[in-house]
This record gives sequence, C-alpha cells and structure tokens, in this order.
Amino acid sequence: MNRFIKKPVAFFCTLLLLTACGNNAGIVKNSDVENEIVAQTVIADTLLSDVTTKVKLVESELSSGENTNILLKGDTAQITGGGVTLNNNTITITKSGTYTLSGAFEGTVVVDAIDKGTVDLVLDDVNIVSKDTSAIFVKQASRTVITLKDGTNNIIADTSNYVFEKDEDEPNATIFAKDDLVIKGNGSLNVNANYKDAIKSKDELLILAGNITINAVDDGIIGKDSLIISGGNINITADGDGLKSTNDKDDTVGNIVITGGTVTINSKKDAIDAENTVVISDGVIDLVSAKGEDISYLKENSAKGIKAQNDITIKGGTFSINALDDALHSNNSIVIEGGDFIIATEDDGVHADNLLTIRDGNIDITKSYEGLESSTMTIDKGNINIVATDDGINAAGGTNNPEQNVENNDFRQKDKFGRAGNNKITINGGNITVNSTGDGIDANGSIYMNSGSVTVNGPTSSFNAAIDYDGDFVLSGGSLIALGSKQMAQTPSSTSSQCYVFVNCNFDKDTLIELKSSDGKTILSAKTLKAVQTAVLSSEEILENKEYTLYVNGELKNTFTVSNKSTIVTLEGAEYSSGFEGFKPGGDFKPGEDFKPGEDFKPGEDFKPGEGFNPDENFKPDFKPDGEFNKDGNFDFSGKGPKQGKRNENRAK
Repeated sequence: MNRFIKKPVAFFCTLLLLTACGNNAGIVKNSDVENEIVAQTVIADTLLSDVTTKVKLVESELSSGENTNILLKGDTAQITGGGVTLNNNTITITKSGTYTLSGAFEGTVVVDAIDKGTVDLVLDDVNIVSKDTSAIFVKQASRTVITLKDGTNNIIADTSNYVFEKDEDEPNATIFAKDDLVIKGNGSLNVNANYKDAIKSKDELLILAGNITINAVDDGIIGKDSLIISGGNINITADGDGLKSTNDKDDTVGNIVITGGTVTINSKKDAIDAENTVVISDGVIDLVSAKGEDISYLKENSAKGIKAQNDITIKGGTFSINALDDALHSNNSIVIEGGDFIIATEDDGVHADNLLTIRDGNIDITKSYEGLESSTMTIDKGNINIVATDDGINAAGGTNNPEQNVENNDFRQKDKFGRAGNNKITINGGNITVNSTGDGIDANGSIYMNSGSVTVNGPTSSFNAAIDYDGDFVLSGGSLIALGSKQMAQTPSSTSSQCYVFVNCNFDKDTLIELKSSDGKTILSAKTLKAVQTAVLSSEEILENKEYTLYVNGELKNTFTVSNKSTIVTLEGAEYSSGFEGFKPGGDFKPGEDFKPGEDFKPGEDFKPGEGFNPDENFKPDFKPDGEFNKDGNFDFSGKGPKQGKRNENRAK
C-alpha cells in the first residue's frame, strides 16, 4: 500500500463545510452548484498540497543501508558491495540502500527489499534488455527511487513475448513496481515497451525530473493509485493511453496531478486518462490523440486529450491539444481557473457531463464539432474563442446509452444529448467569440448573461440560430452581438433588464456593422464572417428613449430611437423577421422515426414535424427543405437540414 496518507471522503466534506461560505465569483452561494464547485476546488488544492509535501520528502530523504556498485556485463555483472544476488540473468536487490548500475545487461533487475526500506537505483549509462519479462521489476520495497545520473543516457527495453509464472499475469510492463516508484535526476531515460506498458506502478508513481522518452505498444506511464509529475521532460509515443491512473475502488485515488515539467504525448487512445481526478497547476502540455484516424475509430476506442471519470481542475499551464475525440472531457465536472489553451478536435473542445466552470484563462478552440458543452455552464472570466461545425456553446442534458442509433456513421452522435431539462448557461464576464455552423449559443434550458462581451458569428442554415434556448434568455449586462440566419432567430426574453436591438438585414461576408450613439460614439461593432440575415445587438450603453444610428461599411443606414427594451430595425433589402422567444426546433430537432411522407411531399415554410408525425400520401405542402428523399421514401437531410442528435459513444469509456 501507499505509505503516504490518503485523505478519506469525510475529510473533504469537513473542508467543504469550512469553506462553503467563501467568495466564488459568478456562482450563486449556497446552491448545489456552489457546493459542488467548492468541493472540487478543495480536493484539487489538497492534492496539490500533498504533492508539495511528497516532493520535499523525497528530495530531502537520504537512503540508508547498502552502497553498492553493479557493473553490468552482458549476461553477468561485477558486484562491489552487498545486498545483491545474481542468478540466471537476474540481479536481485535484497536490502534497502543505494545501488549504482552501469554497463549493458541482458536480463532483469529485481528489487525485493525484505527490510521494506527505500531502494535507490542510480542509472549511470545503462542498457538493460530483458528477454522474457520486465527489465526492472520492483517486487517489494517501501519505495524505489530511480535516479538518472546527470549527463547519462539510459536505455531500458523488454521483449514482445513474456513468460509468466503459473496463474500470474504480472509483471507486465518494461519498468514495473508493486510499491511506490519515484523517478528523478537530470539524466535521460529511454524506455522501449515491446510487450505492453512502459512504466507502471501499482501504487503511486512520482516523476520529479529527468528526460524521459517512451515508445510503447500499449500505455505509456501508469500510476494505479496516483500519477504525479512535478518536473522533467517527458515524451511519450503510445498505441494505447499516454498517462493513466486506474484505481476505481477508492474515491480518493485514481488521480493524475501535474504541477510542472513538459509533457508531450502522441497516443492512439486517450492522451491523459484518470479513473478519478485530473489536477494541473502548471507545465507545458502538448497532446495528440488518434492522429490520422477518422471518426469511425471512435466506435471501438476513446481518443480524448484529457479525460477524467470524475473531475478535471486546471489552474494554469500551457496546453496544445489535437484530439480525434473531446479535447477535455469529464464525466462529472470541469473547473478551469487559468492556463493557455490551443485546441483542435473532431468532437467537443471542452465537455463536462454535469458542470463546466471557467473562471479565467485563454481558450482558443480552432476546430471542434461543439466548442463548450455541459449540462450547467458558468463563465466568469477569460478569453474564449470557438470555431465549431455544430454548436459553439451548448448546455444540454445527456444519456449514456451505447445502443443509441448512429446516423451517417458519425460516432460523435452516440450518447446523445437531449433538448428537455433545466440546463443553464450563465455568463458573468469574459471575452467570448463564437464562429459556428450550428447554433452559436444553445441552451436546452435557459441563458443568463450578467456581464462580459459575447460575439456570435452564427449559422447561415435556416434550422439553426445565433442564440437558441428553450426556457429564458435573461440579459442584464455586458455586450452582445449575435449574427445569424433568419428563420429560427431568437431574441432575449422580455424579463431582461437590458435593452437590445434586433436588426433585419441581408449582409454578405466581410460586412462591417457599427452601432453608434447620437453623438457618434461607437457602442458596438463587428465584421461578418459569413452571410447574415439577423443581428441582435445589446450593450449597457443602449438606453430607452435615446437615439442611435446604424452604419454598414461606414455608410449610415438607419437612425432610430430605442423606445423600450426591444427595438426592431429593418434595413432596405432585408426580409422582415420579428425574432421570438421560447422553444423552437433547432439544435437536436429531427423528424420522428415514423415520418414517411408521400412521393410529392413538399412541406410549407412553417412546417415543423414532431416525433411520430406520419402524414398520409395526399399531404402535399408547398415548401421543399434542404435535402432529398432516399429510395425508401425517408427524408435524408445529409447534414443540410434539421440536425441529428450527437455525442460520442465513448462518453463513459
């Protein structure tokens, strides 16, 4: 077992009660959300504090006992000192102490310290290759420290064919430890894992320093109870996961904590995968998962950037993530308090099943299916830029049903998120820009905007909108520019305290729109990234009974007076649309499975079929939606009309 004390759940609950009355900007105190976020923050801070304690302990602790030199020579070794036996290509260390290894060896180094002390293996330009099992196997020790001597290059490798004792399947990694394992020193360590995993501890694995390069046919580095990285330069190429913590039997373990260093991962599956919690406070993190694979790969595999079954807390660091699956994914909650992110993904940029809270940071999502997604989302601060082929920001409730039908072989559509629910987006600050093909901001529930700056370059499709909500959109502060298509356009709710202007327009790409006060001051301005038919403009500087002007490409187009909270302006050449509140088919709308129109079916402009709609063969409205009927008489939108459900089948993998 881990010699470091593990904090029980009751301890976290006590801390929660002591801190729940503290200030947390942008979150309603004493609410369920507040308690959840406070609890998550307390746990993260405690884990970070534990790391500091552990690092200081390891760095200050001196090994006692034997001080032995081992010169490796092929299938034998020259041993100077005690505590070591050599038998059949196996070097066994039997006592605590310091053991310096140098030279080349074909065999296995086993740590079996029966006195349960600390064993320090100093690697001094070694090349250890095992023919039938792990190259380094820690069978027992209170803790084993692998020290990479400064300026040395050390190579550890295994074979693709392991020989196990009867009824055993371990050791099963190139470097395998049953107890705590620490790696430190400023030398280099190259691990070639030809059988399965590269470095694995069944307890805690702590990396303080070192230049570590890993090539693994399965996972790169595993700390079952916890994996901690506080420094070093780690480069992993893995056919499985990059970094992993796997203990799912205790809710205080199964954690990955990174407080510094440089981590570069190119993995076929998840780059970072924790059974419980991921906490990152600093470091340079460069992640690539499932590069070159297409979406069908997700049918059988999870290929996320950073994944946690429970929570992810990020307080700082520099991140570059290119993932086939979600870049950041939690089955529960994500809190981002800082950091610089550049994200490209074929699925979600940041996804939390329950809660997503962004308190600060620079988040640039250059490519995504959906940018930010969670059932409940709060943005307090930060600079957020999103490019999405579907919704930019989406609050939705999800299911976890792997039997869901998947249309068009798009495995992002598994574990679909539905429309109904009390899902919520709250914007208390920050600078947010969205460029989406689907809805810009979509709440299958309600939106609350209290402050901040939001610019949405929304869809051109009639079946999507710049702003889409089912409950309310209460606008009480900040600045909003929402540009998009006409048919599904929505405006803030009548309960909003801040004025807004709804503009009917017909703008091409690269059109400059400026809203000015009567004295010529520019209040809002934006340049369109695509064709625009409607614009919702709102600012704290837009006041009732005041006159304003609208300029297009520097030319005055309209002068009007804001007479109440909502004002409609229609520019020359635009079709009139009033904008409206409330539910509309959009985000996840699709005709029912039984929808089978007749051969000449042409629905009218306002036709919105519901689930189970089954018109008779004489039903012939006038309007033809985008798409076509297939040979079975079923309507195929082919991505052009109402969007199908979505999500990734690997939500819970």
